[in-house]
Amino acid sequence: MSSFGFNIFDFGAKGDGITDDTAAIQAAIDFVAERGGGKILFPYTKGGYRIASPAIEEVDGKPVR
Repeated sequence: MSSFGFNIFDFGAKGDGITDDTAAIQAAIDFVAERGGGKILFPYTKGGYRIASPAIEEVDGKPVR
């Protein structure tokens, strides 16, 4: 973790706009939630991040949004 947060690339995201980054983003959300909160850093990439399915955001089995 940097002072900016947990880098999404450390969870397997490619950020090329082609590769589906959904699983990496979900893994980062789950990891940060287990730690009680924090920031996830999405560095700028030319291609952007591809999300092919919605993320699941739950705390103690209850949706947070």
